[in-house]
Amino acid sequence: MDAGKELIVNPENSDAILQDLTDSLTAKAEEIQSSVGQEAISDAVASNTDLSEVEADEATINIVDGLNEATDQASEQIENAQAALKDASQELDQTIADLRQSTEKVT
Repeated sequence: MDAGKELIVNPENSDAILQDLTDSLTAKAEEIQSSVGQEAISDAVASNTDLSEVEADEATINIVDGLNEATDQASEQIENAQAALKDASQELDQTIADLRQSTEKVT
């Protein structure tokens, strides 16, 4: 079940659900970052292009830099998502408390 559905079905578990989502996103970003192998990229560029050695090295550096930048941006987005999820969790907790209070007043 995805996090959104899980939050609706089990709002009392919101902290754990959001932590699991955060952990999953962080693990994916780390996996992407660790999969960037400059030597493998260099070998692929050298064997699949007609570039000179200098051009292949430059292309490899550009590719690795691009992948690292993309990973950094993904990490930043994960941090932003973590902050948004924390805010949403706090709002959800407040909404639940308000609903309980309203229900108690009605009964």
